Amino acid sequence: MVARGWWLLLVVGAAACAQAPPAADPATAKRIEDAQGLLDRGEARAAAGQYQAALLTLGEARRAAGDAAPWIVMRSWLAEGRLRARLGDPNGAQTALLKAAELTIVPDGHPDWPERPEILYRLGEARASLGRGKEARLAWQEVIDKSPHSPGRIDAERALAMLEAREGDPAGADKRLDAWLAAYPWSAEAPWLLHAAGQAFADRGQHEAAARRLDQLRRDWPQSENAWSARELLVDCRRQLKQYDQALALVGEVIGTRPELVMVADATGVKVDLLEAKGETAGAVAALDELAGRYPETWIAHRARLRAAALLRAKKDLPAAIQRLEAADQAFKAPYWRLQTLRPLIECYRAAKEWDKAEDATDVLVQTTAGTALGAEAMLLKAQIQQEAGRKRAARATLDKLLATYRGAPYVPLAEQLRRAWEVAG
Repeated sequence: MVARGWWLLLVVGAAACAQAPPAADPATAKRIEDAQGLLDRGEARAAAGQYQAALLTLGEARRAAGDAAPWIVMRSWLAEGRLRARLGDPNGAQTALLKAAELTIVPDGHPDWPERPEILYRLGEARASLGRGKEARLAWQEVIDKSPHSPGRIDAERALAMLEAREGDPAGADKRLDAWLAAYPWSAEAPWLLHAAGQAFADRGQHEAAARRLDQLRRDWPQSENAWSARELLVDCRRQLKQYDQALALVGEVIGTRPELVMVADATGVKVDLLEAKGETAGAVAALDELAGRYPETWIAHRARLRAAALLRAKKDLPAAIQRLEAADQAFKAPYWRLQTLRPLIECYRAAKEWDKAEDATDVLVQTTAGTALGAEAMLLKAQIQQEAGRKRAARATLDKLLATYRGAPYVPLAEQLRRAWEVAG
């Protein structure tokens, strides 16, 4: 659900190096190189939509790796699990992910493979699709218990909350939903979760519980796309509860809130795509600015500013990109919105070498996401910014704080590796 970019690539690479075996003889080294090439090819074919060819190539990678490279075998099973889930084959996904999970079991006290949280999260998804809710719960709970600072932890907790909303008792579902929302109110998935939970309750005929969650969505995330799209479901819940006056009031509210904004936004998106394809960045940005000005206090405006900033940054116009991101940050101050704005804003400050602003914005990100997987990522980013700015002592202090605060893989190995590298570099 929620995508995690460059730092995960670094983390996985660092962890893989940490767990790789000693140097092999030339024949074995060639065998490992060939197996890695097949794995890369299989993943590329999967990304290109060549699904059957990808499955065949991943199988070839496992046969080529054999006992010489169990990490390649594990990653090929994980890649196959992802692909079979995408193809709507939960049985096949479960089989592949179980194979991957078996290869990532480590003795107590040893750091987990960085891929294990994702493997278990996806295994839980496959089991839930097969109606094996109890086993899905076990997989997700292991992620929460053993990898508390991994990205998969947030996904696992959200999945458990949704499973309870679909299948569990209402009290248990409410407890998990409230806990997740209290822990991650800044998450881009928070309004989505409330909308999905409302739909799950409504599907079970629990219209009062559904209406309560949809009202919460409209109250706490009023500018979100989900708050807009959930209105039809909320009207139906009010009708089922025979709350006709409230349903009529909601319908009137929708009619009076410029319902054309979605159509205008869609048309503007097409226009921007066409202008971008022609290389007319200025016209694309102008169209997005016009859209943001037309609906200034809506999720449409926020998305428009973010996209305009991305276009400008791609053209190396950092001052203009920063201007739009700072405007978005001022207009949408709730944690949910700020998390979406701060990341590109920090990267723009970083590219412009505005180190004080970059560090200040990263501090806000650290505070907003404290105690979660994203909090560790934010501290790692802060340390890197401090190092790039020449604030070497501060950078090492930030890494020390990260190591003391977040003890779960994959952050600790990478932080330790960075600290050693920086010490060698002086």
